[in-house]
Amino acid sequence: MPDGPPPALPTWARLAQPLPLLAAVALFLLWAGSAGGYFPHVWYAGGIFLSAVILVALLGWRGLFGGISRPTAVALLALAGFTVWSYLSIGWADVQGDAWDGAGQTALYLIVFTLFALWRVPVSGALALLGTFALGVALLGFLTIVAAGRAEDAGGYFIRGRFIDPIGYVNGDAALFVLAFWPALFLASRRELPTYLRPLFLAAAGVLLQLALLPQSRGAVFAFPLVLLVYLALVPGRVRTAVFALPVGLVLAAVYPRLLDLGDNRSGADLAAGSSSVAKTMAVSAALLVAVGAGLALVDRRVDFSAPVRRIAERA
Repeated sequence: MPDGPPPALPTWARLAQPLPLLAAVALFLLWAGSAGGYFPHVWYAGGIFLSAVILVALLGWRGLFGGISRPTAVALLALAGFTVWSYLSIGWADVQGDAWDGAGQTALYLIVFTLFALWRVPVSGALALLGTFALGVALLGFLTIVAAGRAEDAGGYFIRGRFIDPIGYVNGDAALFVLAFWPALFLASRRELPTYLRPLFLAAAGVLLQLALLPQSRGAVFAFPLVLLVYLALVPGRVRTAVFALPVGLVLAAVYPRLLDLGDNRSGADLAAGSSSVAKTMAVSAALLVAVGAGLALVDRRVDFSAPVRRIAERA
């Protein structure tokens, strides 16, 4: 997002300021529930919608575009150049239809990047967008496993005992849930958020981590510890982050045998019964994390250590 303070806005404009990006996040959640937006008729329609969003934003809030930093400008120009190259490659591609689809997807990435890179939004708006995405994915995943538990034959939700919905691909499912896990954990550990919201994000983080385990993705298993190390190294307040991550990890350690046992079921009826049990486990663990998160948030609000103590703890 652009650097520099946003321009002075009337009240109605400030209230409507996050709407273009919120519309994009809503589209991402819609794609997540539609096989990840894999099929061309889905992402083509989304690209047209986002183009319309940018056009409306330009006409309505022209002053909120601008203030672009040099790294952002370089990234935009590089992605735009790659998009042009992708369209040019149609001319020598062996399968021009596939090349056309690939170029269209690249153009869609450029549209999304342009909207989020150039649109001014306050920090509170950015946190709201992250929170909407994290809670939306957690709710989508939980409702999907609930639907599998209510089905007479849940075989369509699994492949060889590995959970594949809503994306339809085990690695894609795990990536979706882990992608939403990080902002959920981040928001749960932030003092800037209202105390009543932080327990919800901690519960969402717990549900997302459990959902990420159901597809049994080897890629996620190997990548997650590396990303966790990078997260703890780069995110400010790593001690607070570690404290809020601890109950999520403990809950996962307590329930993961039941999550993995679900994959041992082979019949559709057994998968349905197992999914129902897993959904109940997630609901109970979410309620527990809400209670623990509320306690941690209240303590975090009232207890403040000195700067030297915080430095020593973070180095440790």
